[in-house]
Amino acid sequence: MTNRLLLLFSTIFLLTPISAQETGSDSLPQVKKRRVEIGMNITNTLSSLLGSSSNTLTTDPYLISLRVGTASRRWRMGLSFKVKNTEDGEAGLNFSQTKTSTVHYRMGYEWVNLVSRHFAFYWGLDGVFDAELEDVRIDQFGAKSVLRNRLWGFGLGPVLGVQWRVHPRVILTTESSIYAIVRRGYEDVDAPPDFFTHTPVRDFVWQPLLPSSLYIQFAF
Repeated sequence: MTNRLLLLFSTIFLLTPISAQETGSDSLPQVKKRRVEIGMNITNTLSSLLGSSSNTLTTDPYLISLRVGTASRRWRMGLSFKVKNTEDGEAGLNFSQTKTSTVHYRMGYEWVNLVSRHFAFYWGLDGVFDAELEDVRIDQFGAKSVLRNRLWGFGLGPVLGVQWRVHPRVILTTESSIYAIVRRGYEDVDAPPDFFTHTPVRDFVWQPLLPSSLYIQFAF
C-alpha cells in the first residue's frame, strides 16, 4: 500500500512541471474566459488502488459534478442517484420484493481565489434536494402486505474548498460544506384487509460534509 501511495503522488508531482512547460512559467487561467468543468468523485477508486476496501471516509454523496462559468466565478452542480430492485423467496409462498430509489442533487454558485498558478481556494452557496423512495412487498402464503416510505429533503448551506491544477485542463478538488435540510414525507404500512397506518415524517437536520472526498475535474 505504501509503494502504491508513493507512486500515485510521484506521478501527480511529475505532471505539474510538465503542465508549467506547456503553459509558460508565468501563465495564469484566463479569468474572463467562459468554460465548462466536468468532474467525478474518485475517492473509492483511489481506495481500491491503494488496497483499502473501507469506504468510511467517503461522506460526500455526489458522484458527478458540473461547473459552468469563468475561472473566478461559476455555477456548480452535483448529482448522484441509485436504483435497486431485490427479490427474495418464491412467489406465492414466502416472497419479498424491495424497490429503492435515492437521488442527491445540489446546485449553487462559487467564487474562486487564485493563490498561485496551481493552487486556489473557493467558497460558495448551495441549494440541495434529496429524495428517498422505498417499497417493500411481502407475500407470506397468500397474505400480502406493503411497506411504503417516501422522504423528500430541501436545504441550503455554504461550501468551502481547495483546488490544484495538475494540468490546464485537469484539476483536483476537495471541499467541505454544511447544509441545513428540512425533510418531509410519510411511511405507510398496508396489510389488508384489517391493518393500515399512515405516519407523517417531519424533521430538520444539519448535514456537515467533511473534505474527505477527492474530485477530478476536466475543463473544456
